[in-house]
Amino acid sequence: MRFPLRPQTLLDVLHRDEQSGAEAAQLLKRLAPQMVRRVLDLMQEAGTMLDARNYTVGITLVAREKLWQDAILIFDSMSHARLSPNSYNYSATISACEKASRWQCAVQLFQEMQCASLADVVGFSSTISSCQKGSQWTAALQLFGSMESAKVESNVYSYSAAIRFVPTLSPTMPSSAHARKALAGH
Repeated sequence: MRFPLRPQTLLDVLHRDEQSGAEAAQLLKRLAPQMVRRVLDLMQEAGTMLDARNYTVGITLVAREKLWQDAILIFDSMSHARLSPNSYNYSATISACEKASRWQCAVQLFQEMQCASLADVVGFSSTISSCQKGSQWTAALQLFGSMESAKVESNVYSYSAAIRFVPTLSPTMPSSAHARKALAGH
C-alpha cells in the first residue's frame, strides 16, 4: 500500500536509523511517483549513500506513471553520485521511454548501453518494443537482427516485441521480405 511520505520525513528516518540501500529502496517505494526524483536529490544532497538499486527503483516508479523525463533525470543524476549505470538502470530507463512512446530516447539510451558493453536481452527487447510502438519497424527489425552479432540470445520477450508489428507489413513492401527473413533466421 502506497501512502504519502514527505521527503523530510524520509530523510529523518534514513539518518536516524542509518538505513541500508535495500531499506532506502523500500522507503522510496512508499512515495508518490511525482516525489521520487526530488527525494533522491535530497538524499544525495544529505550525503545518504545510494546505490544503483535505489536509482533503478526510482526509475521504475516514475516509469509506471509515464514520467519518462523524470526517469531520464534520475538516470542522469547517477553520474553526480559517482555511480556508473548498470544494465538494470539502462533497461528501466529504456522501459520508461517505451511506456511514454518516446522511441527516439529509448534508442539513444540503448546505443549508450551498447557502448558501455551492457546490452542484454532486456535492453534489446524494451528498445525493440519501443520502436514497434513508434511504428519504427525497420529499426525494430535491425535491432532484432543485431542480437545475434551482439551475442545476446533471443527469448520469448524479444520475439514477442519483434513479431507484434509483422501483421502490419504489406507483402509488397520492400522490407517485408527482410522482416520475415530476420524473424525466420532466429
